[in-house]
Amino acid sequence: KMGVNLTRSNKETVKHSDVLFLAVKPHIIPFILDEIGADVQARHIVVSCAAGVTISSVEKKLMAFQPAPKVIRCMTNTPVVVQEGATVYATGTHALVEDGQLLEQLMSSVGFCTEVEEDLIDAVTGLSGSGPAYAFMADQEKISPAALKKTLLDRVKLESPTVSTLTPSSPGKLLTRSLALGGKKD
Repeated sequence: KMGVNLTRSNKETVKHSDVLFLAVKPHIIPFILDEIGADVQARHIVVSCAAGVTISSVEKKLMAFQPAPKVIRCMTNTPVVVQEGATVYATGTHALVEDGQLLEQLMSSVGFCTEVEEDLIDAVTGLSGSGPAYAFMADQEKISPAALKKTLLDRVKLESPTVSTLTPSSPGKLLTRSLALGGKKD
């Protein structure tokens, strides 16, 4: 009905699909790429949904098999399961405008989708990915989401300028320190 194929074989998926979503934990990506790399053809769009896995790392791995792999990196959030999600994506070196448009069309069926520069994906994911978690926590703890939102936003507004003023680091360095690399704080 929806044109979706299910299989337990990654190689079968590649054989019968044009768009390949790699929605696994980041440390699994190299193994998947080794497994399917030889079967990826020019017609395929490889979409990595793995946190922290860069376009260049996927392209580099696939270029051992395919001279110009079409790679897109995207991150989405939990509300996609109820068609209210937010997805951001960035296209790789060999991906065409049409490839990005196709991904946008596909992901728009489960919520909002827009293209961003790759270096913004982690920051946007932090906001759109963690935002629902705070709302879920508020529901679980029976805290008013509006009160929690106001409290958290007030704290962020208070803390950010204070840290920025009281430390010798540039805003860029502060931002880098605030971001979790590979899902872990340094």
